[in-house]
Amino acid sequence: MDYSAFDSDATISEFLDEARTNMTTVNRRLLEAERGPLQTEAVNELFRGAHSLKGLAGMFNLAPICQTTHALETVFDRIRKATLTFTPEVIAASFEAVDLIGALLDDLAEKSASEREISTTVQRLQAIVPAKPEPVQANHPAWSGIPEMMLPVFEGVDLSDLVVESAGKTVWLLRLPVQELLARQRDLVQTWLELERVLSIVAVRPIGSGDPSLWVPLDRFDWQLGLVVMTTGDLQDRLAPLLLPRHDGWNLDLTKRTGERRIFLPAPSTIQAGGNLTVKEGMEQHLPIWLAETQEELEGLDEALWSSSTTTGAMRDSWL
Repeated sequence: MDYSAFDSDATISEFLDEARTNMTTVNRRLLEAERGPLQTEAVNELFRGAHSLKGLAGMFNLAPICQTTHALETVFDRIRKATLTFTPEVIAASFEAVDLIGALLDDLAEKSASEREISTTVQRLQAIVPAKPEPVQANHPAWSGIPEMMLPVFEGVDLSDLVVESAGKTVWLLRLPVQELLARQRDLVQTWLELERVLSIVAVRPIGSGDPSLWVPLDRFDWQLGLVVMTTGDLQDRLAPLLLPRHDGWNLDLTKRTGERRIFLPAPSTIQAGGNLTVKEGMEQHLPIWLAETQEELEGLDEALWSSSTTTGAMRDSWL
């Protein structure tokens, strides 16, 4: 595994404490499932344990843990939706995954350089999940308004189920700059726990440009985290207490498969300016219009720069 996102042994210890807490809960509930049917809340706790660890591992680009917990949470998700039951095979495969995750966490604790094989366990979990009918392509247009690099975040998300689950809520695709969080020496474990507290996280996936193993340390690599989330009320208000750096997101229309981009700026109290802005006397009433137009211009510039950097990156890759 790539451990470059961990800036200290203290961060590794904090991550391991949270991860092992989640896995202890999962293991305990699986033992209960061996003895008899689980109550709804116990099944939900199983799902949340695997789901939370997957997201936390995503914050640190721990791909083997992400892939294993994703397969495990998919099994638990089907069980909580009553399309799968706790058969002996399901329980055995789940325990195998828990043991594998525990071994991966031990590798992290020891900073082992070896790559542990996970495909057998992941494929076993995938094989017991009933396949869903292939969607009718005519009824499911491609996403529009969403950058291509963000589309993998939707992999594994059942949009039909999400339409039902999100009734009365807004659904967003967020892109968080992990590189910027690291540069600001933010605690990634606490950042993830705060995100879980204020948002209902549907899916999470690390995204980036190129192979991160070629860019060490990670804070020099353009590493970001993609999330599909549900929320009530204004997303900006939900995220404000987290004091996140500048990031962006897309307000999703699941039926039309469209996304409307929005840029989220840091709270004013978190911006360190080199000087003071003074509004001339009598011009205060024009300030809201100026701010709105300025932000619109900045968003346009941001889009242009993003397109330019993507094109330049593609050209650079073609030269290599």
